[in-house]
Amino acid sequence: MLSIAERVKAAASPHPVTRPNGLWARIMRMRNVIVGRRAIMRMDARMLGDIGLSHAEALEEVNRKPWDDTPRAR
Repeated sequence: MLSIAERVKAAASPHPVTRPNGLWARIMRMRNVIVGRRAIMRMDARMLGDIGLSHAEALEEVNRKPWDDTPRAR
């Protein structure tokens, strides 16, 4: 049986899945990338122009893999 101090210490220690660079954080970043790219797919030419993307650039962004979340140089 763990003491209260041991339980508090165990709860406070960073778990590999919940660390900012952990697996869960990576999965959530990929999910956010997918959601953002789906939003780009629904934009018309005027909306794309408002965010500074051409139709070709939007297609390029939408076709990237979910784990490819590095910013593109312009």
